[in-house]
Amino acid sequence: MNKFRKTLKNITAGALVASVLTAGAVFAADTDTLSINGTLVEDAQVISVDGAAFVPVRALCEGLGMEVLWDNDAEQVTIVDMPLYVTFSPEADGYTFARTAPMQLGSAPFLQNDRTYVPIRFIDEILKKEFTVSEDGNVNVTAVIDNSVGAIVVGSEKTENGTSITVFDSKRNEEVVANITNETVITDEEGNALTADVLVENAEIRIEYANFMTMSIPPMTNAVKIQFLGVIEQEEAVAEATRVVTILEKNDSEEGTTITVFDAIMNSDVVLNITEETVITDKDGNALTVNDLAVDKEIEVEYADFMTMSLPPITNAVKITVEK
Repeated sequence: MNKFRKTLKNITAGALVASVLTAGAVFAADTDTLSINGTLVEDAQVISVDGAAFVPVRALCEGLGMEVLWDNDAEQVTIVDMPLYVTFSPEADGYTFARTAPMQLGSAPFLQNDRTYVPIRFIDEILKKEFTVSEDGNVNVTAVIDNSVGAIVVGSEKTENGTSITVFDSKRNEEVVANITNETVITDEEGNALTADVLVENAEIRIEYANFMTMSIPPMTNAVKIQFLGVIEQEEAVAEATRVVTILEKNDSEEGTTITVFDAIMNSDVVLNITEETVITDKDGNALTVNDLAVDKEIEVEYADFMTMSLPPITNAVKITVEK
């Protein structure tokens, strides 16, 4: 099975619950508008708090093609547009990129009417997008919006209607079946026309889907545009399944042992089940046991070819080499 099929963290998006606002804050009427590339974002007002402008983060980021996720247990918002991965919590002035130290903007985000608002500086300092504010207080964000996503072809088959490919979608964190139709535009990085013959297993692509997708498993849609980036050699694909990581936590229970590591490539913590099939050795190949796994130990780990869509994602450890 293709070792490249890896599932990134996927947090179930939910409605952001209302919260009591900081006492003493003075709110102006929310009549100022938010636009992206001159197009008004409906039902998305800019709010002034003590003279500072705040924008609704979900409307802003989804309008830019990003994913906005809410972890109810941690009361944390996550913005995903790989490689961008930002987390923050309402009422806390700190915005974290993966595991970097939180960046402060001078104002904390807050919840109002089931929406999370962030200071206007979030647009340029966190999202790295340009914006202007009119004399009336209306905000317009300028950005190049790319509707394509990075993916790896993990399967291809000929059908009565043409070609169908299965890809691992790095943004959706799952496999997607995409039909290649007569309208599908396939090019290389320079824009030269290609045929579907280049869409072989391990082909690295950027793909834009049609504006529909089935609710099946895996979901199915049509490919509108595909940019062919090359083919990953099998050695590279296997290497991508292996990470050098540091153990952050270790938990022993009646069900067995799990360790939590931070995966820099995935920008996520990952929980690894240590099973009876997990091979644990030192760098010289000498057999070790689960007792040799400890917090702060550096290890090389090979993941199983599945991963849950939980927070954090969970998988099994196939092989662990204790580095030091």
